[in-house]
Amino acid sequence: GYLSLFSLGLPAALVKSLAEYHAQGRLQEVNAVVTAGLLFFTGLGAIAAMSLWWFGMTAFPNIFNIPPEMVASAVALMTLIALQAFIDFPGMAFSAVLEGLQRYDLLALLDLCRSLAFAAGAALLVGTDRGVVSLGVLLVVLSVLNTTVLVALSRRLLPSLRFERGVRRQEVVEMASMSATLFFLR
Repeated sequence: GYLSLFSLGLPAALVKSLAEYHAQGRLQEVNAVVTAGLLFFTGLGAIAAMSLWWFGMTAFPNIFNIPPEMVASAVALMTLIALQAFIDFPGMAFSAVLEGLQRYDLLALLDLCRSLAFAAGAALLVGTDRGVVSLGVLLVVLSVLNTTVLVALSRRLLPSLRFERGVRRQEVVEMASMSATLFFLR
């Protein structure tokens, strides 16, 4: 969605680097770029989440002329969307692992399961008149499940995957350069 604009081309840069290093058998570099990607995505997720939360707390009710009796629900929903962003962004690093390993089948299956679960959950919640905040809770729960499955699949498909203590400057510069190029090309 629109939050992917915050990713700044990083997913494609991570996929390219990971696929290249994995094909060459350079597993230490695979670990380094996944670690760097995870740190970047976590940072971007934190920035996106704080921005969404701030927007929800300050400007959202006024910009959209939300009636006073609905402001609490609107703010709660924006808070849940911010939490979802904070969960989904680090998950993008593990999605990039599957993409770099060319496991598009698993990504498509996971996306299908998440979409079906949301459709079923939303129908149930709307049908039982649970309110808009319950839909936000559903989104957060599905984000947690999705990210958990992505981590498990990444670790299973790439048993050598280890997270490094620090990030080497070389990987940061290389990924940032490629990320910026890809961001502006799109």
